[in-house]
Amino acid sequence: MHFHLFVLLANKEIEERAQGMWAVLVVAATTASRLIRSGRHYDPLNGIAAGEIFEYLTAPIYFPPDPSAVATIFRRNARRFGQARHVASIVTSWLIDAGATREAAMASHATIMAAAILLPV
Repeated sequence: MHFHLFVLLANKEIEERAQGMWAVLVVAATTASRLIRSGRHYDPLNGIAAGEIFEYLTAPIYFPPDPSAVATIFRRNARRFGQARHVASIVTSWLIDAGATREAAMASHATIMAAAILLPV
């Protein structure tokens, strides 16, 4: 009788430890994947440059937007051509999210890419 009770308690303890280990493994795997993805896909200066360009493009006093002014924003944030292409896609999606038509957002994308051509590779 006592042996049977001991086996039941031991099995329950093993089961609880296994559940705890699974929880730790899931949390560790999720954290590792987020760290890997965030380091690879996000540069804070891209976000800063995108924010400044978004403000410039949405300010009514700067219409039509000048590609050389956008290039100045890129240079101020130390962005090169490859990074500028990514920033252009960020700004375009923000414009669409803010309510701009797709055509207007794509016109702004063309302006940003015209500015990117002025940057070093």
